[in-house]
Amino acid sequence: MTEFDHLDRDLVAWFGEQAVPRVPEYVDDIVRRTAPVRQRPRWTFPARWIPMTIIAFSGRTGRSVPWRAIGVLALVGLVLAATVAIYVGTRPRQPAPFGRAANGLVAFERDGDIYTADPVSGVTTPIVVGATQDHDPRFSRDGTRLAFLRDAGSGVAIVVADADGSAQQVVSDPFESVDPDGLAWSPDGRWIAINGAARNGQGGLFIVDATDGGARALAVDYGGLESYWRPDGTTLLFQGERNGTFGLFLVSPSSGHVEALPSTESAGMIRSQGWTPDGAAVVYQLEGDSEVNRTHVLDVSTGHETILPLGFGHVSNDGKLVVGFVDDRVCVVPVTGGDCRYVGDKVQAGYGTCSHCLFWSPDDQWIVVSGVLEDRLQLIDAVSGKAREGPWQGALAGSWQRIAR
Repeated sequence: MTEFDHLDRDLVAWFGEQAVPRVPEYVDDIVRRTAPVRQRPRWTFPARWIPMTIIAFSGRTGRSVPWRAIGVLALVGLVLAATVAIYVGTRPRQPAPFGRAANGLVAFERDGDIYTADPVSGVTTPIVVGATQDHDPRFSRDGTRLAFLRDAGSGVAIVVADADGSAQQVVSDPFESVDPDGLAWSPDGRWIAINGAARNGQGGLFIVDATDGGARALAVDYGGLESYWRPDGTTLLFQGERNGTFGLFLVSPSSGHVEALPSTESAGMIRSQGWTPDGAAVVYQLEGDSEVNRTHVLDVSTGHETILPLGFGHVSNDGKLVVGFVDDRVCVVPVTGGDCRYVGDKVQAGYGTCSHCLFWSPDDQWIVVSGVLEDRLQLIDAVSGKAREGPWQGALAGSWQRIAR
């Protein structure tokens, strides 16, 4: 028998001895120590709360949760969210194009330059100055831009700038003439409607691109005077003439479609005065001697008219009141009709035919009247009816900027 045979026999005997089941001598001591201790409740074991699929997955991967990376990503997310919030919060809010708004600055012309004035303090600031002759400024409906007329040789061009007079851009070739009262911004600020006459002798209603520049004439039987954008921006209200008869019409600048309104027809001029803010009704004036103290409010869908006892009426921004003239007095009446309430001082000559010589402040607190009391500007409190001289004075009342409330 070899040495390896002895080793095999000894190993087999040792493994057999070690495999025999036996109880360790210290088991009794363990039982005596643990018997008085209560078992932990089941709810304290994480396995009772964490789904087994997660436990099994964690066990298979053996990877720990990357808490540091998650924390860094969360911090980056918070920084980005704060940056966006600050950016949005610091951007100036813009008012809706129609309805009441807060009062901003007033833009006006003086000696061929454009100024803005703070209506509260009266502080005036020149914003467009120089050798050019600039006049008749008009704020866009959102108050962010300004359009004005610039003399160009024997004609006049339309210039668009930011509200502070910067970033000026000439957006039209010179016209032979432009009616300042006929300059109207579209609600979205993309277009400007004007009553003008081109250098080629063509006169009528034009649309000017306030962003890219360029002008085009609308193919309508235009009868002159002001035009007004419907509050939804789809159509323009204008006075039309067909076969010697005047009436009110709507035209779509995009399609050219023309629609006649059920207004009173006349052999004389019909002066449109704008829309109610909801776009449901138009306000207009028949320019006859018997119609001087009458303003028509026409519901465009039903054709129903309300006659108000004042002339050259202008609707307030909230659509509830109309201000106009009765002979040589300024008065206010509900848009639904009723008695006229006189406000302000007696005027010597109200410029009813000038749309920018009688208008409401954006918040409807003030009524602006110019061309009265020897061409001095008046501000009339719409509630108390008390008048005071405006803190700015120019050739005309100018344009009041709308800002967010």
